Amino acid sequence: PPPPPPPPPSLSASLVNLTQPERLAAARPFSWVHVPKTGPAIMQAVIFLPGVCTGLHRIKAMDSLCNVVSRNCDAVVWAHMHGGFRSPGPDLAPAACPGIERWCMHDGFNAQYLKGHKGHGLIMLRQPEQRLLAGYYNPGDHHGWKPEWGEVSIPEYAETVQGVSVKMLSRDGGHYWVGPPAQNETDLAVQRLREGFAFVGITEEYELSICMLHVMFGNECHESEFKSWHVSHHRHAADGGYDVGELEGFKDVWDRQVFAEGMRIFKDNLDLYKVSKESCMPCFRRAHVSKSKLASVGTFLSSWDPSA
Repeated sequence: PPPPPPPPPSLSASLVNLTQPERLAAARPFSWVHVPKTGPAIMQAVIFLPGVCTGLHRIKAMDSLCNVVSRNCDAVVWAHMHGGFRSPGPDLAPAACPGIERWCMHDGFNAQYLKGHKGHGLIMLRQPEQRLLAGYYNPGDHHGWKPEWGEVSIPEYAETVQGVSVKMLSRDGGHYWVGPPAQNETDLAVQRLREGFAFVGITEEYELSICMLHVMFGNECHESEFKSWHVSHHRHAADGGYDVGELEGFKDVWDRQVFAEGMRIFKDNLDLYKVSKESCMPCFRRAHVSKSKLASVGTFLSSWDPSA
């Protein structure tokens, strides 16, 4: 049989012929879908895009180390006011961030997507088995696992919380979903990622993701955007990756479909927006990105095998 036709261009790809201000106007207000353990630091870049957080009282956060114990970082309000930037706080005026419509925890996006958030989505995605292991070794708890459920092995944890990006993109409700999603939910999640998201980034290529965000929507790179919020002390994450052997062969077949679509969108957009390690070097130099991080830029893209 003939090969299936290629999927239509993603929403983020369709913005390529607009100017930066036009793209930003089309994407605002952003709706952040925060898949657990994909890295919230992207929001330190988003809040300083033109017109996004017009009510910030101070800018010294731009020079701060963004992590969950640093109250000098404006974006760290995420850690203390997960409900949103629309409430007043010590560093924020009321409605400080009119350019962010959804800034919440790990809840489902279904109702909001259907009520006008389509076209405004912003998401980071991470290789599913790495994300599962990061969740298991989350400091203080197993992410998405209720303490009253008792002790859990890594394979049992993975079986229970698998498919979380599918569930977030296709369902309503909180993030304690048990068991696998359905294939029709997975298909819907992939479709929504393609049709409803103005920006799709990849955690393993975080530096390129930040650079592409600025290429698409404006503003200059800043050092604070490249700082880690959550630093794992687990020995298997010391080199930036977990030992997937601990999963005993388990693969998250549902989130792998979403991640594969995210990678396709990301790669397409790198080409369309002419983003590469070389083109991003002025950004990286301005932000003082370390040599070790620079050495890893692009390595995941070149080595990723969707069947592995």
